[in-house]
Amino acid sequence: MPLKFDLPIEQTSNGEFEIQTPPGVSLNVMANVDPAWFVDYDENGAIDATDRNSIILDHALQRSWTDLNGDGLFNSADLQRFDGDSAKAIARLAYLVAQGVQ
Repeated sequence: MPLKFDLPIEQTSNGEFEIQTPPGVSLNVMANVDPAWFVDYDENGAIDATDRNSIILDHALQRSWTDLNGDGLFNSADLQRFDGDSAKAIARLAYLVAQGVQ
C-alpha cells in the first residue's frame, strides 16, 4: 500500500526542490513499517518457514489470493513473488530496527 505524506516543499534558486522538515526529522526512516500482508502468511506473529509452507499448500489448491502477480495462473511466478517480497519486507524491517524505529 503506498503511503501519502503532506510535506512542505520549496523550490530553491537553482530550480531544485527541497522538502522542509522540522529539526530532528529524518526522511530516511519515513516508511511503511508493516511488511506485505502475506509475509506472515499464517498470522502467528513470526516470519518463518511455516509461512512459505502454508502459502505453498494454499497455492496448490489455487486459492485466489495466492495468485500474487494477478495473472490468473497459479505457477512458480507467484511463489517467486512471495519469496522476493518477503525478502524485501524483512530487509526493510531490519533496516528500520537498525535506525531505531519500533
